[in-house]
Amino acid sequence: MPRRRSPPPPPVDIGDQGYVIEKIKTTEIKGGQVKLLVSWTGYEPDEDTWEPYENLKDGGEHVGRQFHLDNIRKPRDPKLSIWRISMFSYSRH
Repeated sequence: MPRRRSPPPPPVDIGDQGYVIEKIKTTEIKGGQVKLLVSWTGYEPDEDTWEPYENLKDGGEHVGRQFHLDNIRKPRDPKLSIWRISMFSYSRH
C-alpha cells in the first residue's frame, strides 16, 4: 500500500472529503488563535495538522469538545462550548 504524503487541506468536512479525525493530540495558541493538533485516520504522525476549531465539521466538533472535557486546562477556542455535551446524564436517587 503506498504511503500517503499530503495532509488533508482545510476546511475539514468529513462528509464530502472523507477525512476522519483519529484524535486531537493537543492545543496551542498560534498567531493569536487556538489551534488543535489533529491526527488523521489513515495518515502517518508526521502528517498531523494544526487546525482551527472552524475546520472541524461533521462530528469533529464532538471530538473537540471531548478533548477539552478530558483536558480542561488546555487552551480552548471560545466558540467551542464544551458544555453542549450533557453533564447531567445521570439519574439522581
